[in-house]
Amino acid sequence: MCLCLTIITVDDTVLNVAIPTLVRHLQADASQLQWAVDAYLLVYASLLFAGGALSDRYGRRRVLLWGLTLFGLASLVAAHVDNPDHLTVARGFMGLGSALIMPATLAILVSVFSADEQGRAIGIWNGAAGFGIFLGPVLAGWLLLHFWWGSIFLINVPVVLASLVGTLWLVPESTLERAPPLDLPGALLSVLFLGTLLGVIIELPSHGLTSPVILASGVAAVFSLLGFLAWERRAPAPMLDLEALLRPTVAVPACVLGLLYFVYAGLSFGYTQHLQFGLGLSTLVTGLVFLPTQIAWSLSAVLADPLSKRVGARPALVGSSLLVSVTCAGLALTANSLGALGTAIILCLVGLGLGAPTTVPTQMIMDEFSAEHSGAGSALNDASHQVGAAFGIGVVGSVLSSLYQAGMVHHGDFLQPALIESASDNMGQALLISQHLPVESRDALLALARGSFDAAFLTVLWVCAAAALLGAVLSLKVGLRSEPSRSA
Repeated sequence: MCLCLTIITVDDTVLNVAIPTLVRHLQADASQLQWAVDAYLLVYASLLFAGGALSDRYGRRRVLLWGLTLFGLASLVAAHVDNPDHLTVARGFMGLGSALIMPATLAILVSVFSADEQGRAIGIWNGAAGFGIFLGPVLAGWLLLHFWWGSIFLINVPVVLASLVGTLWLVPESTLERAPPLDLPGALLSVLFLGTLLGVIIELPSHGLTSPVILASGVAAVFSLLGFLAWERRAPAPMLDLEALLRPTVAVPACVLGLLYFVYAGLSFGYTQHLQFGLGLSTLVTGLVFLPTQIAWSLSAVLADPLSKRVGARPALVGSSLLVSVTCAGLALTANSLGALGTAIILCLVGLGLGAPTTVPTQMIMDEFSAEHSGAGSALNDASHQVGAAFGIGVVGSVLSSLYQAGMVHHGDFLQPALIESASDNMGQALLISQHLPVESRDALLALARGSFDAAFLTVLWVCAAAALLGAVLSLKVGLRSEPSRSA
């Protein structure tokens, strides 16, 4: 289960380190970069509930095998595409495979381990997720240094094959005896809502608030959300149990999970660009900067369950979320003066802080669902992860893009307007354009681009600090209980 989970969480972050490479080899602009990263998370998050329902109905092991096969085939295609739009489509199919894999792994874990063992098992499961999340940048950095960019996806194939063999050999089959029918309208409406809302966030910097595309997407997002809520209230077998979601013991941990994954995704997306564009580090060094964070996250995830039992769930969540918030604020004050080593050391604190907020809420959510409905609980838990991460990348990418463009335009009046327009899409484009300019113009453009990017990146760090602080407030204001109260 941990191997299956690791490979799909690797792809949460593996593309971040490759962003400068995609700019060079696929000529991707800012919005195409965000779509390529977010397509995976969007489909993944939107179809998790459908994946959970499928695993309950047709068997957790069987659906896990389906998901692994689809994920492997889509990875093979993604490794050989030749433009960013095709990459986005392939990443979407990888997300579909992950939506089948993730809820099946947690549902199998809950069905195999006893109630007393589940806290520790979920801690190890979350540790594997943290390992995969931060293995992504390191693995991508090494592969990009030695091979072509498509190798970051091709590496998935042998791991998928090993997971298929292990699943067939070791994993028992389990199903829900009276599984409800699939909620296809609910799944489609959720995809439409999240897709159009993310579309507004991602495309807003390039189109503007009054653009017909933005306005139409905003209207579609509102109506698809209303349609989803109306359908889920009267559907015979709703994809999302709205009554369960409104319970504080489910809603609060789900929100905290979403906010903390918003922070990790935003930091990963922004920092990998800062380290390469701003500090000029290689892909491998950029990936290695995140390695201590990955180790810290994995260790703290494993220790989170005994910690929460000793001090209580609420203190563990509040303290950990505050640690993440304070660390992000500290980075905002010092990021431009830190090198690779200093950044790696401070990011360790983020990893330590993420352990409890990504393990304890998972146990709380799963405690609210019976073993027979563990697929639905797993899907809700996983959707909180992926929706938070998708919006983290969407918001951070849009903040970076809009503030970078504003800085270029506002401070670049001493350069030719055509040059500023060409270099304002993203800093990768500015670096490419600068290679063909005279020395004086090149230095002026690079100084402007780095100054604009650094200012935008510092704002991103403050946004992440605010999101983590909101997670701490939510944990503090609502009386979360740490003891299990599994519903029948």
